Amino acid sequence: MRFRHRPLHKSQAGLPEITAAAALVLGLWLLAMGWDWSVAQVNGSKYDYAPPQSYLDWGIIYVAAALGAFWLGFRGRPIVGALAVAVPVLALSGWRAAASEVIGANMWPLALGFWILTLGGAVAVAASVGFDSRRKPASRWRAWIERRTGPAAVRSD
Repeated sequence: MRFRHRPLHKSQAGLPEITAAAALVLGLWLLAMGWDWSVAQVNGSKYDYAPPQSYLDWGIIYVAAALGAFWLGFRGRPIVGALAVAVPVLALSGWRAAASEVIGANMWPLALGFWILTLGGAVAVAASVGFDSRRKPASRWRAWIERRTGPAAVRSD
């Protein structure tokens, strides 16, 4: 049995757009997370250490990855978009976590498993929502809103 390659529609994201979305997310990853993930001393104390990333840094990466996956899903490539955005971020995060110097046991495999579940889930949901919003015409959204709020909430200018 021969498998035929489905031709790319004009409205679908091509390789340059997928590469640009993944590169943008990786650029934000590098700016927000930094290259050296080794723990740093807090206030010069030799007993207090803190990770170099804050919760805001992680939030920026998750939002950027979700937006990239949403865009590629909206452009008709939800599976490729989710993988193109999540896999490089997860690979680089796992590598930098494994290469960092820590105090005590380096628990990077557990952290990588957590990132796979949370970031993978976030980009999968974002890509599927993007793809679903592409398929629904505006009239369907308008009807959905009218059913829940009444006809006065939606203007039909």
